[in-house]
Amino acid sequence: MADLEVIASGGNFLDEIEVQTSPREFYQAVKDAVERRKIPGVKFATVEHKVGGIFSDKREYLRITWKDLVYDICGAPFGTGFFVSWWQQAPKDSGIFTGFFGETAVGVARALVKPDTFYKADTVSMFKGIVSNAFNEAVDKLKDGATQTPPAEVGAMPTNSSFYK
Repeated sequence: MADLEVIASGGNFLDEIEVQTSPREFYQAVKDAVERRKIPGVKFATVEHKVGGIFSDKREYLRITWKDLVYDICGAPFGTGFFVSWWQQAPKDSGIFTGFFGETAVGVARALVKPDTFYKADTVSMFKGIVSNAFNEAVDKLKDGATQTPPAEVGAMPTNSSFYK
């Protein structure tokens, strides 16, 4: 796939829970939730992203691809809890064609070959919603399997009881 650029991201830290799961179990829960929707052409893979510079370790992410949309999903133990994140990406415009023909010509050609339509916008919106719902279902499953740990001290700051509203 071409170089990707991040167009949206989100995530959360699930604090004060003891999680008895691994990132791969979390990824499988997300994958199962997406697969239940039977979306034609959706693909799953694992990818690795560096955690720092050139010689740093890598972390495994679940990649969900449909048409030009790509989501990289992460889940991992962190401190006293577990964090989850998602990164929505799309291919960057190719500099070769844009540089040679100019932005306007490439934009006109793209509009003729792959025009934006209501149907295209609807299906992209539905896919985004499905991935969001699958992510939230997997988080709920993770939280259901976790045990609540009491706050470390009386009068501790309350935590937000809902993950995503």
